[in-house]
Amino acid sequence: MTGLADRMVRAGLIDRRTDPEDKRISRLWLTRLGREVGTHALAELGALNATLTEGFTDAEMAVVSRWLAAVHARFD
Repeated sequence: MTGLADRMVRAGLIDRRTDPEDKRISRLWLTRLGREVGTHALAELGALNATLTEGFTDAEMAVVSRWLAAVHARFD
């Protein structure tokens, strides 16, 4: 996690701040750029999901959802 956070700090997506009450703790805060990137990413993922699920019924998507949940549970 630290490596990922370091890369995100360098990219300007998050700020790392020391907790004022416990100097051992670093808190991560989204920057304005981080919020913008997150908003854009969510929109892109929404569009991708719409494309991937197009043409499937709700019942079919429920089957896929249950299968994915079962696969996830096996690796959790």
